[in-house]
Amino acid sequence: MQKLSGQNFHEVMNGFPTSKTRRLENIFLHISISNQDSDTDFKTISFKIFFMERNERTIEVLNDLIKINNDRVEGYEKAVRETDEKHVDLRNIFHRMADESRNYASELTEKVRRLGGEPAGGTTASGKIYRTWMDVKSAFSSAERKSVLEECEYGEDAAQKAYEKALDPDNELAADVRTLVQEEKSNLRIAHDTIRNYRDMERSANR
Repeated sequence: MQKLSGQNFHEVMNGFPTSKTRRLENIFLHISISNQDSDTDFKTISFKIFFMERNERTIEVLNDLIKINNDRVEGYEKAVRETDEKHVDLRNIFHRMADESRNYASELTEKVRRLGGEPAGGTTASGKIYRTWMDVKSAFSSAERKSVLEECEYGEDAAQKAYEKALDPDNELAADVRTLVQEEKSNLRIAHDTIRNYRDMERSANR
């Protein structure tokens, strides 16, 4: 069975981007030290590197989605504040959607912890997938129903795109993670359609 030593590690990794080679070399050294064996089975270390890399990537994707949902909570809480109290129907919807995203963030947080990662806190100011709710939260300039609904719809469109990117095959999400993300995306689509329907009714009423 082929063994991977420090010497032939560099032969195997020849041609890989320097940054990736350095990161994989660190992983190789970590595994070798933990095994107390510099000649680690090639297949074993290849699998370990693959799963460690996928794990890191999954945690990053999930943490971005946690931030997205934190943004969404803040966005809808602001929508409640910016909506006149007489619009009880909208305020109830916004409260419900904020609660939904709290639940989604909790589910994602639990998944990150099970993967051995540190769950993200805060919002997407530095997120890689999605920053749109940061704009939405500062965009409410009117307490009119139509204005608020249009901004919320814009955020829901962006949320759908963010979840689509998270589900990109290149992210190589494990089956259970993909199922969770897909379920949340589907539920968010229902929320999106609810906002769109209310917006359409407001547009019709204002004609």
